[in-house]
Amino acid sequence: VSLSEDDQRSLQTRQHVLFVVSTILSIDALLFLINQTPPIQAKIRTYLLMIQICVLAIDVHDSLLLEPIFVAEECIIYCRGLLSHIRVCLTPNILISM
Repeated sequence: VSLSEDDQRSLQTRQHVLFVVSTILSIDALLFLINQTPPIQAKIRTYLLMIQICVLAIDVHDSLLLEPIFVAEECIIYCRGLLSHIRVCLTPNILISM
């Protein structure tokens, strides 16, 4: 992959900052759904909670476990996450995108 270590670290730092902001907003949304949902909307509250939990799980998967880095010059996605480092990743380390 043609990205230098500094570029990869910079992209990784940006992605971690976005993950922290997204996680804070997701936890806020969960707390609002749990504590401040009016009784009239109790039926849809469960669905909204499930959707918010799925959003949080997908964010953790994409931001921490995979950490995809898109390399535009070569049209590939390079994964640098925790699953890639401990070699449990089910997806290959380099994914070709079309």
